[in-house]
Amino acid sequence: MKRVLLFVTVLVSFVMPQWVLADGNRPLGNIAVASNERAPGSAVGDRMGRLPFYLVYDSKGGFIKVIENPNFGKRERQAGTSMVDSVTFDEKGVMTGGIVTPSREERQQTWNDFSKFFLKNGISTVVAEEFGDEIVRGMKAAGIECASFKGSSDDAVQSIVKSAGVVAPAMTKDEDKGDH
Repeated sequence: MKRVLLFVTVLVSFVMPQWVLADGNRPLGNIAVASNERAPGSAVGDRMGRLPFYLVYDSKGGFIKVIENPNFGKRERQAGTSMVDSVTFDEKGVMTGGIVTPSREERQQTWNDFSKFFLKNGISTVVAEEFGDEIVRGMKAAGIECASFKGSSDDAVQSIVKSAGVVAPAMTKDEDKGDH
């Protein structure tokens, strides 16, 4: 089981950006990488909508800026409650409660809000470790690509730039040392 999980992780990390951006004919806009940190080169975050920051790179792989996720923390649980407190069991012994699933309309509004936010910032590709099927469909409908990647934000962006056929600028000695 561990080997299968490892294989899937490697496949998603290295192959998925090429599949997602395989056409190579479309112009590549800015790339936003979901992250828990503000520093370029930080680890790619696990879920696009649940992280506080997006590291924005240009179409050639150069770091531009950090933008804050306007939706970060909107679905927080009430203070003082935990997942354990919200879980119950029905008469058949089936676990109920926990995280409340938003309605279809609420999810659609979330996709629209994210799409507008990314388009306003000139972003054509969003990177995170994983995406839900619905958000991928919603973003794609707005013309924004979702690319799964596990590793550093710099490596993710270079992979996307390479798969799009854009020649990335050479790193200076300062950048190579991590002094962004």
